[in-house]
Amino acid sequence: MNLLTDDLQNELPINIYFEEKLDLYKALESVESQILKRASMKYKTTTEIAEALNVNQSTISKKLKKYNIKLRNVKL
Repeated sequence: MNLLTDDLQNELPINIYFEEKLDLYKALESVESQILKRASMKYKTTTEIAEALNVNQSTISKKLKKYNIKLRNVKL
């Protein structure tokens, strides 16, 4: 499960935009949010995202809520 080298990289590249001053905290949040958006498009559950990113599932749940990111609803 390599999150950063699949087809989604072309669809949702990670970008950091510099303003007058670079705020490292905001830049890190921006990258984190973009990674989570990409992961939420690729994986169906917070457990799958957590495994792909090597973090706890509860961390993923909290961060998805923080950035208001919804998991995709897939019906098979």
